[in-house]
Amino acid sequence: MNVTPSAACRICLWAASAALLLPAFGQTAKTTSTASKQAASCVVPRGRDALLKLMQCCVRDIKSDGDCREYDAVNRYVIIKDNAPTKPEAYLLIPTMTVTGIDDVQVFAAAYVNLWANAWDQSERYPGWGGRRIGMAINSAHARTQDQLHVHISCIDAKVAQHLVQLPPANNNYDVATVNDLTDGESPFWVAKKAAGTGERMADKSVAVVKAKEPGRYYVLTTMYKDGKGGAAEELLDQRCASAP
Repeated sequence: MNVTPSAACRICLWAASAALLLPAFGQTAKTTSTASKQAASCVVPRGRDALLKLMQCCVRDIKSDGDCREYDAVNRYVIIKDNAPTKPEAYLLIPTMTVTGIDDVQVFAAAYVNLWANAWDQSERYPGWGGRRIGMAINSAHARTQDQLHVHISCIDAKVAQHLVQLPPANNNYDVATVNDLTDGESPFWVAKKAAGTGERMADKSVAVVKAKEPGRYYVLTTMYKDGKGGAAEELLDQRCASAP
């Protein structure tokens, strides 16, 4: 089945192997580590605001924590290394303003709507595997463990990349749209909001982005939390970057 540039279609993605489909966890709270010993000025408490506190540390001083990578004061976000041991090739983009997640109405404001494009630009360095290998995701309100908006940046699972092109029926339901850009009206936030049959329940939605085979195009995949299942598009990422699509 072919996808036209303006198509938005319901598909089922092949479920990747259990070893590659990692749990939908964000940054873990840190106590002591080599990084924190070297830069001990940042204390990150446990709990659902750990990412918020770490982001604030990075803003105050990019050297305050070993996981801080970039601070963009103009576009107002930081890049940090996801310190989960199972995610050696995973990074997070976090806005420097307080916003809970995809369910927060602020995501449609100018300060947030282009964060996907910012994350894609940063993926050239973090993790730096090249556009065809990169995948990005934001989990639903039900699947996240942190209440500060964060975009997961890593590699797309090889099986997912293959089936995005072939679009065979499989297990997990996703709405798929192709866009030419990740900014403004084509921001994945707007794509998710307009996804057919999902109404206005942004808290139930989870979004992933991957580069299409055609130059200058992206796939935006939207999935729903329903009946206690799903809602974690992060499952599409290979956060070890162990497989090549």
